[in-house]
Amino acid sequence: INTEELEKELAQLTEEESQIERELTNYVQTLVGGGNSKKSNLKSSHSDLSNSKTNDMLSLVRKIENFGPYFEAMQQDTGKLAAQVQECRGLSDRLSGMVRRLDMMQMRSQQALACTEDIINLKECKIKIITAIEEKKLSEAVSVIRQVHGIELKAAKVSDDFDIIMEKEKEVKQLVQKEFGEAIAASNIKSVMSLCPLLQTLGLETEARDNFLSFIEKTIFIAVSADACSVEGATDPATGYAQALSNVFNSTYLIIQQYLPMVIQGLENSLGDVYFIRKLHKRCEQEAGMVLKRYMKYRNIKETVSAIRSSSATSAVSTSAKQSIQPSDIHLIMDELTLLIQYCCRYAKYLKHICNGAEAKARQRTSESFTSSIALLSSSSTDSTVGHVSNPSVMTVIVFEGQTEFDKMVDELINKYYMEGEQWLMKSGVRGALPRHVEDGIKLDESFFVLQKCGLRAIASNNIQAACAVLHCISDLLSSDLLNQAAEMLINSVTKIGSVLQENINKFKRSIAGDSNLENKTATLSKGLKSAITLASSITGTGGAEKDSSNNADGDSATNEADPYGVAAAIDAFNVLESCVRYTDRLSKDIYAAGKTVFETSEDQVEESHTSRQGRSAGKLANQHKGSQISTEMDKLKLCKEDFDASKVAFNNTLRQGAERLAAAAQNVIKDVLTCTLGKTGPYRGLRFDEPDQSFDNQPILSSLPKLVVTPMETMVNISTFNLSDKTKDMIVGLLADACCERLEQFINQTTFRFAGAIKLEEIVRALNALFTRRSSIPVRGKFSRLREVMLVLTADNTTPASAIVDSCSQLTAAEIDAFLSLRIDRKG
Repeated sequence: INTEELEKELAQLTEEESQIERELTNYVQTLVGGGNSKKSNLKSSHSDLSNSKTNDMLSLVRKIENFGPYFEAMQQDTGKLAAQVQECRGLSDRLSGMVRRLDMMQMRSQQALACTEDIINLKECKIKIITAIEEKKLSEAVSVIRQVHGIELKAAKVSDDFDIIMEKEKEVKQLVQKEFGEAIAASNIKSVMSLCPLLQTLGLETEARDNFLSFIEKTIFIAVSADACSVEGATDPATGYAQALSNVFNSTYLIIQQYLPMVIQGLENSLGDVYFIRKLHKRCEQEAGMVLKRYMKYRNIKETVSAIRSSSATSAVSTSAKQSIQPSDIHLIMDELTLLIQYCCRYAKYLKHICNGAEAKARQRTSESFTSSIALLSSSSTDSTVGHVSNPSVMTVIVFEGQTEFDKMVDELINKYYMEGEQWLMKSGVRGALPRHVEDGIKLDESFFVLQKCGLRAIASNNIQAACAVLHCISDLLSSDLLNQAAEMLINSVTKIGSVLQENINKFKRSIAGDSNLENKTATLSKGLKSAITLASSITGTGGAEKDSSNNADGDSATNEADPYGVAAAIDAFNVLESCVRYTDRLSKDIYAAGKTVFETSEDQVEESHTSRQGRSAGKLANQHKGSQISTEMDKLKLCKEDFDASKVAFNNTLRQGAERLAAAAQNVIKDVLTCTLGKTGPYRGLRFDEPDQSFDNQPILSSLPKLVVTPMETMVNISTFNLSDKTKDMIVGLLADACCERLEQFINQTTFRFAGAIKLEEIVRALNALFTRRSSIPVRGKFSRLREVMLVLTADNTTPASAIVDSCSQLTAAEIDAFLSLRIDRKG
């Protein structure tokens, strides 16, 4: 491309730019109106704006240029700071290494000083052990030997005194072995127990263990004896057996607390503590079994339980069987068995606590005596097993594998004899507690007394399995047998109450029918009012009693005053159900409180009585086991409480169902009352709500309303709630109010109205609302809310559109409002 062509192109572009500028100028002048002043103002403002932007940019550039040196200085300082940090890091590493070397030097210095001090002390130890041997003070000599054993062997061999001390140790070992054998031969318990802690230090624990345990069995374990169970001729032999069993366990506790710490100190490496526990438990198991067998023979427990089983298996029990099995005798036996089981369970928990301490120890395998003891333990008995842990040089020993014979004996005593007696007592107490008819007599108090006694007795046994079994049996009896009896009794009572309600409404219908047949039609107004006033007495039968007073005795009149409606016995079924709810709640709370007292503190008592020290690790494991066992026992007890709560809910539901049955039976009564008082075929030629205003007011029955409706309703409420508690009364009144509202709404849907009739019906509704509100201690106004809205629709002006009423009603839909408005025959449009 040459220069001429570029110049031509530039000239062409310049011309086009000039043309566009002229057109733009013309366009701007046209918009502004062509004034020179406006044009100059526009140009000046544009130039000012351009100048301000230029100045701002220049100032920013100057600032950036001025900040440049500072930024370069910051970069340099950052590099210097990073270098200093690296230098400090290296210095810190060197300093840490020096500190570690100083620590190692200090530790080695301390070890050297300790070793030097031990070597120096060896001379003093030599003098002490020689003096102790000369003075026959073996405990002091063994104490010195124990101190020498604590010195590092490599360091001790440097001293010449160490060899002398080792020779003296052999001499001490021979002396201890000799005196220990002489003490055993002479049956000197004091000397034997004082020498026992010295055996393990001298390595004599395996050699002396068997002789020591044989000596202990012959001289100490004989204190665990059942000789005290010879109770013939005693005032209370059963108490003698319990005292004998208590003596057996108390002797065992005393031996463990007095001798086990010394056995652990002297024979632990040879498993002497394990052998000691096993042999002592075997002795206790044997003696306790003798006491229990003699007691069962004394009380003929097996024969009694067999008789109980046979009586429970047959539906009809013979008279001789009833005479031979008395609940009082079974209660006495159960009390005694509970005390014996309590002693056994306390001992079992204590023994388990002791075994946990022995099993918690991590025993070293390195000792030859320990290895031989393990072999002997595994081959001689199946009651103990060896358990391995993560460390191969350490093992643990399980004292008793599974259940012992003592545990099996206690379980048999509980399951085979104790539970049979308790179940028979509870079933006998619940059987026939609530008859089909209340008049036959109620034994509810006696039944719950028996259940409470059995439950608390099971808790006192101190055995969670027995307690839970009895408590589950109680809850099953409550939620099945007793609940079924209560439901059947309530159904029969509701049926009788319903018949009484129907009988009274029939009297009411006959009464107002007689008033409507008066010959003098002009006097019907005053006669009807009088009839309404005396209506209550005619319904309850008081009027009839006055007519036939000559035929009634004084006793009958007194009965009528106490039970004017003849439903006191039937209505008492509701009180019985409410008593079942209260008794079940009280039973649950009492048993749970007793259970917390026993099972939350039983392990604490074991901890307090266990005074032997078996090492910190044993204590920690025992405490963990204690917490888990308490938690498990209390969780089981909580499940039993939940069963009682479920039984309480079941009784409440049955009470509610009975009240609903009663309300359903009262619905027919409510229907008859509304039909015979407000219907077109009622007294005094009936009541017509669709009559014009003047003729409506001339109807004779109006003077008796609303009392003519309220009075039989009030009588119905009185009969249904006679002699009930406030809580049950409120529930039944509420259900009756629901039934009344339902029947009234049905009556309204089948009736046509004019304004005057609707006003009168509203007055009746208000009177019924006031009746139910007066008879209930809780608000029932909400139950009449729908009916009040219905009356609001019926009493509305005959020209009011339905759309104006919808906003005032929350219980009625628009379609229902239209349906009720259609019942007004005087409505316009």
